[in-house]
Amino acid sequence: MDAGAPFQIGFQRRWDSRYRHAKRIIDSGGIGEPVLFKTHGRDPDASNPANWGLDRNGGLFLNCAIHDFDAARFLLGREVRAVTATGAALVHKGLRDKGDIDTCSTTLHFDGDTMALTEWSRYATYGYDIAMEVVGTEGMVQFGRERGEAVLVRPSTRDGASVFDVFGDAYRNSVEAFAASIADGTPASPGVEDARTALHIALAARRSFETGRSVPVEALPPLTRGGAAVPQPPRGIHPPEVLARRQDGQAGNGAYPRPDDGRTAVPLTDGGG
Repeated sequence: MDAGAPFQIGFQRRWDSRYRHAKRIIDSGGIGEPVLFKTHGRDPDASNPANWGLDRNGGLFLNCAIHDFDAARFLLGREVRAVTATGAALVHKGLRDKGDIDTCSTTLHFDGDTMALTEWSRYATYGYDIAMEVVGTEGMVQFGRERGEAVLVRPSTRDGASVFDVFGDAYRNSVEAFAASIADGTPASPGVEDARTALHIALAARRSFETGRSVPVEALPPLTRGGAAVPQPPRGIHPPEVLARRQDGQAGNGAYPRPDDGRTAVPLTDGGG
C-alpha cells in the first residue's frame, strides 16, 4: 500500500451484467429488505493435480468459494460476522492428501439478521455452472436456474460451458474499468479492502471446515499508508467515477472507455471461480 500502486482484485462477478442488475434491484428496494442469499458454483474439474495443494492455489475455499463470499457482501451490502463450513473430497480423492476438497457448503452469518448459503464443487462434467438468488421481505431476484416445471437433464459433455463462456463479458468489463480508473486516477473496484475481507472470510471458512465449528469473523483493522487510513471507493455497483459509457451508442452494455494515453494495466485475477 505504501507504494501507492493501483489495485483491483479479480472478483469478476461485480462486473457481470446479471449481478449488477440484481444489485440495482436490491438497492432500489425492489424486493424489500434482503435477508437470504443463495448460490452455487460448479467447476468442470479440479485442475491439474500438479497444481493441487493449499500452498499452491489456496484450496476450494480460497480459490473458488471466495468469489461468492464477495458476491454476497456486494449484493447484500452487509458484513459477515461468522462462518460455518463443511466439505469433502467426493470425486477427486487425491485432494485429501493435500488437505483440500472438491465440494463445500458454507453458511455466512451477516449483521442485520441476514444469511448466505453457498455451495461449490469441482466435477460438473456437464459444464461450468452458476446460479444465484436473493430473497427479500417483499420478493426475490434470481438467475441461473431453469424456470417452469420442466425437468432438466444435463449430461456429461466435452463441450460444456467454461468459466470464460459464463463470465467473458464480466472479465472484459473489469479490465476496462480498471484501465479507466488508471486513466482517471480514481480508485479501482473491487479494491484492496474487498480483497482482504473476502480472504478473511475464506480463511475463516477453511478453519470452520477443519474444526467443525462456527468461526467468528472479526472486523479487520483499516489499512494505513504513512500512518493515515487508506481511502476506499464508495460501496455499490461501481465507483461513480467510471460510470461514463463509450460514446458509440452502446450505453447500458457494461462497456467502459479505455484510456488513450498509451498506458496499460491489468487487474489481479486468481484464475478460478
